[in-house]
Amino acid sequence: MTRAGIVVLATLWLLSGCANLVPTQPPKVSLVYLKRLPPEGLDQRFLLGLRLSNPNKKALPLRSLHYKVSLNGRELVTGMSGPLPTIAAQGDTLVELDARMNLINAVLRLGEILRGSDAGLTYQLDTDLELIGLPDVHLSKTGPINLE
Repeated sequence: MTRAGIVVLATLWLLSGCANLVPTQPPKVSLVYLKRLPPEGLDQRFLLGLRLSNPNKKALPLRSLHYKVSLNGRELVTGMSGPLPTIAAQGDTLVELDARMNLINAVLRLGEILRGSDAGLTYQLDTDLELIGLPDVHLSKTGPINLE
């Protein structure tokens, strides 16, 4: 085998190894619930339940998650999490996040949202997952929501 042939084979072998490091399918995220919690001072608190699903055959180690939740097109809460669990291969996990919003802004925003909610409430969840040793993943999900 020629020297060029060996270089091509070695390059292909290395690239195939690197391809196994990157998930073949992006993880999925869904908003399970958004519960209003008792306020603390001027902060309105929410408990945000997210289901993170991994359709891949390899576990996904998570470092952090940045999120933004909008209702009827108006930003409601944003935040980030600390360390998160690894999502098992072809598994899912429920992550609960304590989200906060200034109470004055919350009243104004929720009033705007509820006044225009004749057709129901629609949420948009934007998340950025920071993975350990893998490229970050941006996910977006939209759907109807029931505020309890």
